[in-house]
Amino acid sequence: MADKDAEGDGWRFHENQYLYFAIENLESMSEKIQQAGGKVTSPIESMPWGERMFYALDPFGNPISFVDKTTVFRG
Repeated sequence: MADKDAEGDGWRFHENQYLYFAIENLESMSEKIQQAGGKVTSPIESMPWGERMFYALDPFGNPISFVDKTTVFRG
């Protein structure tokens, strides 16, 4: 299979797999995550492919990422 999992194994979590959200205000979301007990793991930055985004862990330790909805990579 394309993701290198054997057929029949079903879906398996990968440590670098993030839920990815496109939002309007990265700065506000960064603050909200920290106030809720989460942890921002990278600063807000512009990626080489044009997205402005950051990575975090939610209060339960799940990896999440947020991208400025006006810079979402579509290609």
